[in-house]
Amino acid sequence: MKDIRFRAWDKQHDMFDKEQVFITQAGVICDLTGLGWTLNHYDDWKRYDIQFYTGLKDKNGIEIYEGDIIKTNRGIIAEVYWSKSGASFMISYPNIWTSRIGKRIYKKLMNWHSKCEVIGNIYEHPSYREE
Repeated sequence: MKDIRFRAWDKQHDMFDKEQVFITQAGVICDLTGLGWTLNHYDDWKRYDIQFYTGLKDKNGIEIYEGDIIKTNRGIIAEVYWSKSGASFMISYPNIWTSRIGKRIYKKLMNWHSKCEVIGNIYEHPSYREE
């Protein structure tokens, strides 16, 4: 069975929580803090934003997760996300032409991961999203 890794951004505490949160085989998000309660109600589990590991590493061997901000070998700052329609992890970024009309460029992460480095994520470095 493939090892599925993820990280959970705790919106309530503004931090990643890798040790305290896990997902059961049934897809239930559980929190091990306190007495080990299960997040059964929407109000409980919506405090977490789950970001999955892409299965890829950057040029420095750092794992790439959805929500990461990467910098390509061409100096492009891009955001990693899961595309449902493309059924793959993608990167998106504005360029000088598309940003004028509020559009972005989209590329498959698979083609870029070995030429980029993780420089942050959308929560701890939100300013990268606007660049």
